[in-house]
Amino acid sequence: MKHLTIACENTDAVQAMYVDGVLAREEDNFYLSDIAEIAEGKIVTLRILEVGFLEDNEWPELLEDLIEMQKRLTDVDNDG
Repeated sequence: MKHLTIACENTDAVQAMYVDGVLAREEDNFYLSDIAEIAEGKIVTLRILEVGFLEDNEWPELLEDLIEMQKRLTDVDNDG
């Protein structure tokens, strides 16, 4: 089984695909054929994650780093 997360950036609508927590691809859009290719015939779980970015940030290599970055952004927004 593979765990796929599609992260969708809120501002520019760019997307990243994380497979088992590791960045696999960055695209403007992902299609079912992209998911099927990554799945390699295995069962997958699929999660969609909407995120915001600070300007000029790039997708982190690890999903856990992306989630941590989003927590920091949320904390800044709530403090401001």
